[in-house]
Amino acid sequence: MNPPANVLLPSLVEIKDWVKSNPWLFYLASRNNYREGLLKRAVDPSCDIVIEGFPRSANSFCVMAFQMAQKHPIRIANHCHTASQFILASKWNIPALLLIREPRAVTLSNLLYFPGSSANEVLRRYIRFHRSLLKLRSTIMVADFSDVTADFGKVMVALNRRFGTDFIPFNHTEASVGLVRQKLEVITEKWRQKRTAIGAMPSDLKTVAKASLQDHLKCAECELLLREAAELYSELHCAETG
Repeated sequence: MNPPANVLLPSLVEIKDWVKSNPWLFYLASRNNYREGLLKRAVDPSCDIVIEGFPRSANSFCVMAFQMAQKHPIRIANHCHTASQFILASKWNIPALLLIREPRAVTLSNLLYFPGSSANEVLRRYIRFHRSLLKLRSTIMVADFSDVTADFGKVMVALNRRFGTDFIPFNHTEASVGLVRQKLEVITEKWRQKRTAIGAMPSDLKTVAKASLQDHLKCAECELLLREAAELYSELHCAETG
């Protein structure tokens, strides 16, 4: 039996987001969901740290740089893009780093990286993700995209101070960033054919492509969503600097 024509059924993305928004449903659903080589791991009590953010917020760079800086492998919960990672980390006393990025820039990056997505869809997901994190500000550390891409080692020093940990800070030099880039290129090689942009790291090609997508953000609904997203970003940014 088909639903009435005026009933809007949730999309698959919305259903996944709903499952991921419930910490224990997420925990059960994510068991054995670690995909080797793809930098994806759901948090569990054995994890050393959570590093998470909305997609295209330097998640891959931070996870790879963090791991490379350590003398021994560590377990990093990452790339699930859900507040449940932080809720469970808080319950299990696991240090957690939230990566944030200005909404206009991150929306354009998502439109470029995920062909077929719409600006409204990306912004609505951005708002849901970040709104759910406001109540967790006292239990997590917040770091902005501009800071982690400028000197991630400095961010890691602050993280150690915040949580009383002794992770080895990343040596943020041109050479070490280049090595991170090389490793990420190897990991993402088989996904290139699915993307309009090449790789996960910044490039001149991606900068030009993003400029061509600016018109996608000019509709009335997008402007309202951008305003709401910017307010959430500002609140979380205050948590970073406060």
